[in-house]
Amino acid sequence: MDDQKRHLEEAVAALYRAISFTDGRGPDWDALRRLMHPQAHFGPAGAAFSYPTVEEFVERAAKGMASLQSFDEIGLAQRVEQFGRIAHVFTSYRTIVNGGGVSERGINSMQFVRDGDSWRCLSMIWDVESASLALPADMQSGG
Repeated sequence: MDDQKRHLEEAVAALYRAISFTDGRGPDWDALRRLMHPQAHFGPAGAAFSYPTVEEFVERAAKGMASLQSFDEIGLAQRVEQFGRIAHVFTSYRTIVNGGGVSERGINSMQFVRDGDSWRCLSMIWDVESASLALPADMQSGG
């Protein structure tokens, strides 16, 4: 594996670690902010699609996660494409809330830009698996 792909995979793993927590204190929002580009936007796909900034996402997610004791988002599989200073990572995940079973699975589509010596996420959009939308077979393993 080349160094750039390894660095991108490390950036994705760090994003999953930043949003996950087990101590009831919530995600590491500061780490999330460091991993995201200052002009980044991200949010879920859907009928009421919006593309919030990092700060807008943090504000909304902090309210939604305030009552949780744990939230664990685990990467399953990923596809990485990189050209020069830009990259796209298509990564599947599963989420476990409050130590229960898997509460959802889905795919994050992340666009990265090389910012100095590191990769920073410029945009992220995700969709969630449902009865009518299954994860592709090659994106179901791992985690």
